[in-house]
Amino acid sequence: YMPVTEKGFDEYLPDAVSTLESPRYKSLYNTFMAMQKDYRFYTPPQYSFYLDKETLFEKNIRTILSEESKEYLGKETDKDKELIKCRDEALDRLKEIME
Repeated sequence: YMPVTEKGFDEYLPDAVSTLESPRYKSLYNTFMAMQKDYRFYTPPQYSFYLDKETLFEKNIRTILSEESKEYLGKETDKDKELIKCRDEALDRLKEIME
């Protein structure tokens, strides 16, 4: 379980961590608490289509970046120019999918 609200982090997690026996789980949950202090909670936009767009993005980003990485690694040309080209092509493909 990972808390998803500030109340969960502040009120429930510290007590729960103190009851854990596994050092690995204690370490994991202590890391959660440390991160909660240093980072802000993200609240996604409340649009009916948001989850569909987010899911589509997640589904495609790894595929696109993997393909561009293979193309970049397979070229024997100027690596700096090729990197910029692959970056731009990946961004264009993502924009196209997300529209």
